[in-house]
Amino acid sequence: CSSVKPGACPVTVPAETQRWCVIHGTPPSADSWVKLTLRGGRLGVITGDSFVPLHLTPSSLPVPQGFEDNLVCGECLARNQEKESLLQKESSDQERQCWCVTHGHLLTTSKWTHLSLCHGRAGLYNDTFVPLHLTPSSLSVPQGFDDNLICGECLDRNQEKESRLLKESFNPDEGCSMGNSKSSMSAFQSRNKSGRFQPREDPVYARKVDELLGQLAMGKVDSQKVLQPIRPAVVHSPMAKQESSPIAIAQRQATKSK
Repeated sequence: CSSVKPGACPVTVPAETQRWCVIHGTPPSADSWVKLTLRGGRLGVITGDSFVPLHLTPSSLPVPQGFEDNLVCGECLARNQEKESLLQKESSDQERQCWCVTHGHLLTTSKWTHLSLCHGRAGLYNDTFVPLHLTPSSLSVPQGFDDNLICGECLDRNQEKESRLLKESFNPDEGCSMGNSKSSMSAFQSRNKSGRFQPREDPVYARKVDELLGQLAMGKVDSQKVLQPIRPAVVHSPMAKQESSPIAIAQRQATKSK
């Protein structure tokens, strides 16, 4: 069969048929064979449900009489598939000029992502739907350019903001509590006194005062209620134990020695 009919392309050839590979130009010994087909005026093979153009150059040798024409052996089919995959990768990595809706001007880059609409929100799909946190430009897309595209830089910025918002939603008070605890500890440590007869401070009372000051700074407590309370917000510490003077201690020691 020397003619190639569009759409008529059996994947295998009966075993009793003599086979001639149009790429090798020889009758190689192969376990699998595929018949060439035409689609849209292009020569190729069908693998699965997809049409793959033929990227290999056929041999100039004529098919001998008694051999079936328009066959490709399994080795050439694998080489053709590798070349198709390489061409697809090169086309995806190729830089192209598009209009970024967040930048509001033309950019030339290889990474572009289409915006999607989900539940009334604009966003993009990266395994899951991620809302668009960046503000689109007010400039309209020029004629002849695709709409609703963002560049790779804006995609990374949007993903960073999404990660930050998720972290803040899980730990809303983490930053404030850590800052308050550090300031309270530093303030408490700065009150350490040296010397035996220095006035002592109640650490529990000091911690309560620090917490109250922190709440005042964040606006969690009304200042009027603290400054003029009906009931004090912090109960004052009891009177510290009176320390004896150095003279009294010396007199007691002298009495004991006698």
